Amino acid sequence: MRKQSKSLTGFRAEVLPMKKPTTPVEEAEAMLERIVQRKVAEMMATDSSILQPFMQTRRVTNEIRKNQNVIETLKWGYYLQDWGCLVCGRKDAGHASLGMCPECYRRVVNRMTSTIRRATTNRPPDDGQVYDLREIAQQSLAQSLKALVPGGDK
Repeated sequence: MRKQSKSLTGFRAEVLPMKKPTTPVEEAEAMLERIVQRKVAEMMATDSSILQPFMQTRRVTNEIRKNQNVIETLKWGYYLQDWGCLVCGRKDAGHASLGMCPECYRRVVNRMTSTIRRATTNRPPDDGQVYDLREIAQQSLAQSLKALVPGGDK
């Protein structure tokens, strides 16, 4: 058996190209892009996955349920058995959904339906267009960039 050498022979050195120096405007734009990406990620990510599919639209709920394992699917039934109804605490009632007895579930659904109806009353109709949140945020913050960075309006 041949003993392997610990020297660096046989390795090739590579020279990486240097980044070209950036202007203050380019640096500010890159910083703005990073901020926008982080804020969009923060808005999209929540720690409420343990409560899923709690209060989602039917379409979202169905997609979540497709990806749930058995424990995630049964967790609310187990919750009701262990702790009682999420709202009233009763343990003697059956499980309707989301850890609630049938009476509380019906009440919460009716309240949420009323809330959604009120929230959408004065909302303009959905035009079916998909919006890019990153682009909207960048456009909104562009005015601040112009004010903060000398020459940012160029």
